[in-house]
Amino acid sequence: MGSSPLFNVTVKGNDIKKESIIASTSVFIDTVLLCTITGIVLVSSGFFNIATNASDLTQKAFSLIPYGDYLLTFSLVIFAVATIPCWSYYGLIGIKFLFKGNKKIEKIYKVIYTVCVFIGAILALNIVWSISSIANALMIIPNLVMIYLLREDIEA
Repeated sequence: MGSSPLFNVTVKGNDIKKESIIASTSVFIDTVLLCTITGIVLVSSGFFNIATNASDLTQKAFSLIPYGDYLLTFSLVIFAVATIPCWSYYGLIGIKFLFKGNKKIEKIYKVIYTVCVFIGAILALNIVWSISSIANALMIIPNLVMIYLLREDIEA
């Protein structure tokens, strides 16, 4: 989605190669390792044929692993604790860019974000995941447009 560069550009280091390795390592760990492990657990459980939704599938699959319930709970808590401030920061960077550092707009954004976090905590899980998927898709659109517009400038 192109969200991790929002954090990476805030680093004040001088060694661009070191920063690039760190940035690509975090994407590798998240995307390749964690997603692959989750996929293997889900497919090897065999529950994908009978599960009615993703939450049930994941819960049933991880329950087959020793301490899998604890691993899943721990992972979800870490995911939530990391995701809420990260997406808040991503949004704030966008607000600062779009509104040229207007402090009033930034405060309004922070209030709206906090209210949305609360609403997300009380809504049904399927609604929260649907809204999240739509928001992620909307984040991809400007990235794809810019990649297309900058295709001549991108070096392979």
